[in-house]
Amino acid sequence: MSTVAHGAPAPAVIVALAAPETKDARDAVAIGPNGQVYEPDGNGTWSRHHAGGIADDVVRAARAGALIIVGVEDGPPYAYRPRRAAGPPGDGAWQMIVLGLHAKAIVGRGPRAMAAFGRQVFGLDTGTPVRLADAPAPVTALAASRRAVVVVTDKGLARLDGQGWKPIANAPKQVIALLDDRWALVDRGLLDLRSQKTTAWPTGFRVASVVAIDNDLVVAAGTQGAALELVTIKAGRLDHEEIGVKLATIVAIAADRTGRVVVASSDGQLAVRDKVGVWTAAAVSDALPADRPGSPPAVQQ
Repeated sequence: MSTVAHGAPAPAVIVALAAPETKDARDAVAIGPNGQVYEPDGNGTWSRHHAGGIADDVVRAARAGALIIVGVEDGPPYAYRPRRAAGPPGDGAWQMIVLGLHAKAIVGRGPRAMAAFGRQVFGLDTGTPVRLADAPAPVTALAASRRAVVVVTDKGLARLDGQGWKPIANAPKQVIALLDDRWALVDRGLLDLRSQKTTAWPTGFRVASVVAIDNDLVVAAGTQGAALELVTIKAGRLDHEEIGVKLATIVAIAADRTGRVVVASSDGQLAVRDKVGVWTAAAVSDALPADRPGSPPAVQQ
């Protein structure tokens, strides 16, 4: 017989950050493993105000306007509109984005929200999928900016621009991750898919999470020995500094062009940089409404 356990709430966990629709990285929304949504209040606090989530495990988060879009393991994408944003009834709940029957989709990286299912590639700018030109082969990874889309297939890397899909000349057949249509993560550092030049990480730096901003700015968080390090590459110049807040396991990063950064740890802790060298600690927490009186949750016998 099934039972329902009651007791203290489980500790908060973060698996992704949804980059903000504003120009301030501190507006990033933290996402838990099953779609728990922790929204910033603008005063250094991230709180969860709505119960519910997704049965599947979240692997990636993106933003499309006010919408938060997540990709899950072996399933379709889902979209969530915070209740405080203008929108139709149903705000505050996750809704499936239908790409096809039993679609097991890949949600892309980069400033533009994208998804792929087999060879089919979709723009998710409004949350409603818009099918683009089919990729040359089934897509295993993708990323995009407003300029172009790049995919990885078993045939190698290809770019979609106004002239259709074209192989990226001299690019490796596979990369660790695509960040947008220009940058890819490789073993030694960052590969510029335009010039085919690699920018190496500082000696001893181990990247944990990395994000591309507006095509010419890349920000990464990771470890340098026992220290936590932030690495910024902008217009070919590499800078790095120690993250001034202790974190456990880094899982996500959000950044903007002004130098503001949010680094998330799996245990619900956040390190927030307001400007170079100025860090503060934050954490996500539950602020769910009290349970309403009534019948207990239904259980399956």
